[in-house]
Amino acid sequence: SELLHQFQKRVTPENMVSRDQLVNALDEEHGETLLMWAAERGESDLCRALIDAGARVDDQSHAGRTALYS
Repeated sequence: SELLHQFQKRVTPENMVSRDQLVNALDEEHGETLLMWAAERGESDLCRALIDAGARVDDQSHAGRTALYS
């Protein structure tokens, strides 16, 4: 999806150990995970898929927000 592509461009090797950990990687600028981005944009199918893939729902952004807050 375009959302995943945009997020992948913002994730750097320093904040991601491997490609398998993309679901919990943080974007450097805002400290958001892909789940946070998807939730904020109303992408419920992507949110479900990310959670099924192991995305942590309680991770917090730099602003202290979680995906559930979005």
